[in-house]
Amino acid sequence: MITEHSQKSAPLVSIIIATFHAEQVLEKCISSILGQSLDNIELIIIDGGSTDATCKIISKYSDHITYSISEADQGIYDAMNKGIDQAQGKWILFLGSDDQIHESNTLSNILKESDSTPDLIAGNIVYDTGNRFHPSFNWKMYLKNTLHHQGVLYNRRVFSDFRYNPEHKISGDYELNLKLFLAGASHTIIPETISTCATMGTSHQINPTGYKEEISIRQRLLHNHKVILNLLNTLTHLRLYIKNILSQRLKCF
Repeated sequence: MITEHSQKSAPLVSIIIATFHAEQVLEKCISSILGQSLDNIELIIIDGGSTDATCKIISKYSDHITYSISEADQGIYDAMNKGIDQAQGKWILFLGSDDQIHESNTLSNILKESDSTPDLIAGNIVYDTGNRFHPSFNWKMYLKNTLHHQGVLYNRRVFSDFRYNPEHKISGDYELNLKLFLAGASHTIIPETISTCATMGTSHQINPTGYKEEISIRQRLLHNHKVILNLLNTLTHLRLYIKNILSQRLKCF
């Protein structure tokens, strides 16, 4: 299934949603986008070949979707790459199918008076548990990913020479963010909350895969800094160990 709709003017924001078997959550995500006071938005949905009602929901909103496709893919980062290839907006925002833009005027408030054009604009995330994520773009990026994917508006130029590695399952966005940090990318950190996110996603589970990918990414980008690289990788193993210990203790209560 492929659908496309022409736009009268170039969109300011391209929102890319990667979906797979998302019938329970997708409509709420789409509604949060359609309810934005900023109207210069294009919506791109890349589905991984869902066999549930996901495609019916996409068809229901086809008049509001600039581009959609449903076909087998290599995972979420492959889907994001397909979305990037279609995006025409000045800014690109990635949402999971179980996420929503925080409020109806969120994007308008962020962009309406912004004269600067940094490489990225990062804001807060609130989880469905009420917990919050506050971004940073500083030395902490060496230790782990300190930007939340659903809390960043990326300037489209960032992707002129970058695509996510489809072999990554969890930490592909860390590669982009660390690469941008090492390159001294211009950025704006804002106090606004951009998205409301579910806590049941893959990145919130204690999965060694994400930590292994994190180590692999640093190996490629920091290979000339052996001493600090070994220290950072040791700290990553320690973080995984501590999370496992805390998880086991919580199960005892």
